[in-house]
Amino acid sequence: MAHQFVDATTQDVVRTVRDLSGGGVDHAFEVVGRSDTIRQAWDVLRPGATAVVVGLTAESPWRKHVVYGDLIRAVDGVEVSHPHVVLDAIRAAKRGSTLELEIVRAGAITTVEVPVSRRAQQMSSVYIPLIYSYERERDTTEVSALIGIFRWRSTPAAWDVRLLWFFSFGGGDSNRLEAVER
Repeated sequence: MAHQFVDATTQDVVRTVRDLSGGGVDHAFEVVGRSDTIRQAWDVLRPGATAVVVGLTAESPWRKHVVYGDLIRAVDGVEVSHPHVVLDAIRAAKRGSTLELEIVRAGAITTVEVPVSRRAQQMSSVYIPLIYSYERERDTTEVSALIGIFRWRSTPAAWDVRLLWFFSFGGGDSNRLEAVER
């Protein structure tokens, strides 16, 4: 439970939250939709923690239907008791379909239809059996050679190398080797 207030206009948010929490928080919620606040939400997490990004970027097709201050009360008739209800509905929807949102805006309840879209996957891969494999998906890259004797994994925040299946070393923020859905 949160018991502290951090003033982003006068304090370094990431450093202050990490100091107050003893190294990072279990959950961070970003609801503004700005790239800098999304980055802060990721940076305040402890290893293995979760960031939930519910803010709308300027390019979001929901911008014309959902505005600052709206409360999403239900998605396709299912009460929103947790942010995962909205996320699960988006994941389950077919590309090009719509979701019906029941929102509370300025005390009034209204229903809006919002489009569902999917981001194009940035993925490429090369595979030569037993000799070489390369895979890049979004910001994660993995290269393996000679039946896995050598493996390289990297994200923008971290990297690691494994030799002879036993010797590993790396750098950066090791919990960032897991791709973060953006």
